[in-house]
Amino acid sequence: MELSSSQRKTVEHQFDSFSKRVLKNEARDILKEMKTLQKYEVLFSEMPQKMKEEFDARATTDKYSFETTKFMACGFEIEIENDLLVEALSELPVRSREIVLLAYYFGMSDTKIAKAMNMVRRTVQYQRSNSLKKLEKYMGGKNNAEG
Repeated sequence: MELSSSQRKTVEHQFDSFSKRVLKNEARDILKEMKTLQKYEVLFSEMPQKMKEEFDARATTDKYSFETTKFMACGFEIEIENDLLVEALSELPVRSREIVLLAYYFGMSDTKIAKAMNMVRRTVQYQRSNSLKKLEKYMGGKNNAEG
């Protein structure tokens, strides 16, 4: 069924009127929502210090595996984020690095590390303290050079 020219014009005007009404109502709804949000939202820069501290205490951050470096120590995988520490640990021999990681990431005693690595406790203690000195020297030197 074909529409006559006048009928087609009537349909076009009806559609035009309907479209304008929809857009006007949508704009009104958006403005109303924005006014409601303005009542309750606060910019971070305008937030009182106490609220910022509460927000920071509740906030979380995502950690992704590509931001960390993984080291293995006696079958345990240890992820480290700090690039300077990763560099320093990479400078150590594998056994010394494992001893440091087991001692400080897992809180293992020299005796437990010695048993796990099939070593003498005194050797573990010596390598741990020697490695810590190397780490301190490496990281201290890097921090002083940057600062």
